[in-house]
Amino acid sequence: MEGILMKPWKTKAIAEGGTDRLWQTRRIIKPQPNGGLFWGCVGGKGFGFFDRESNKYKPRYKVGDTVYIKEALYRHPYFNEAGYLRDESPVFVNQTIGDMLKWRWKRDILTGMFMPQEAARDFVKILDVRAERLQEITWQDAIDEGTQAWFDNHPKRYRDIILNPTTIVQFFQVLWNEINPKYPWESNPWCFAYTLKVEKQ
Repeated sequence: MEGILMKPWKTKAIAEGGTDRLWQTRRIIKPQPNGGLFWGCVGGKGFGFFDRESNKYKPRYKVGDTVYIKEALYRHPYFNEAGYLRDESPVFVNQTIGDMLKWRWKRDILTGMFMPQEAARDFVKILDVRAERLQEITWQDAIDEGTQAWFDNHPKRYRDIILNPTTIVQFFQVLWNEINPKYPWESNPWCFAYTLKVEKQ
């Protein structure tokens, strides 16, 4: 099973958002396509996204895939066992008999990038994948990207701002530029936009 990495505030929002809530995440297409992208089949290469020179761009996740959300772990200060950094709860690898994940890393904090599948507790299903330019995002897309959760994570910084369909996209721009400095909003890069829904396990 594939894993998907997200910022801690977004991981928390998705985990607490329930199973009826839809989410989105955008990932840069690398290398960037030459011209527009379309969905189709070219020269027996199979279905996928292609640019005008017939270069194929394959999204990492496909519609119907269930993937686990990667999150940071920490070593318990008194026991050689793992806990989730987000809420300091223990990591169980066998819920039936209560086995906790033994700590096997040299460092005391393991970033989400390296979290093993056996420690996964939150899962999402890919409902839709599309290729688009970043600035095609709508205000509803920006909400589904978790911009509200990010905004709520900075109450002092943005205490006087009222979110509405105009400002939510503006705040997504700020959020995007913080996460993707090499592909800023102004460059309007091509992205894969994934729609996600929490899956019960």
